[in-house]
Amino acid sequence: MAQQEFQGLSNETLARVWFALGLAEARHPAEFIALRDAAFAELGARFEPTELASFLDEHLKAYPAADDSAAQTGKTPAPASAGSVRDSYPA
Repeated sequence: MAQQEFQGLSNETLARVWFALGLAEARHPAEFIALRDAAFAELGARFEPTELASFLDEHLKAYPAADDSAAQTGKTPAPASAGSVRDSYPA
């Protein structure tokens, strides 16, 4: 059964949301892990396990992982710091 917060999202959009939440969770684990896991559970409910892996590979290949991106550019992502623009958003 679809979770209410994900109703109306296409599979492609939900995959991008899950990917983005994974990136956010890497910087702020306490804030995003539950929502990231819920998005992945929803994807799991929509696909068979073998179908999900190939779907994610196909639809997220345009978004390299942070490690891949750093290797390509020679730069490492900057950690979130207190006082950054991100910290000014309402909770």
